Amino acid sequence: VCVDEVNGFSCSCADGFTGFRCELEINECQSSPCLNGGVCEDLTGGYSCNCAVGFSGDRCEMNINDCYS
Repeated sequence: VCVDEVNGFSCSCADGFTGFRCELEINECQSSPCLNGGVCEDLTGGYSCNCAVGFSGDRCEMNINDCYS
C-alpha cells in the first residue's frame, strides 16, 4: 500500500516483499532456516522446510526416534 505524501510517497509492503515500491520479493531461505539437512522452499511471505528422513518440525529440528513407535 502506497501513501501520497507532500514531497513524494511511501509504501508499506505486504509480507514477503520489500523495496522502495515493494518490488522486491524477500528470499526467506537466504538465512538457511532449515536444520539437519532440510531443504528450504521459498514461499511468498514465508518458507517451508522439506525435512530429511528421520527429522520433522517446522525447521526440521526434531529427530524422530524410531524406538518410540
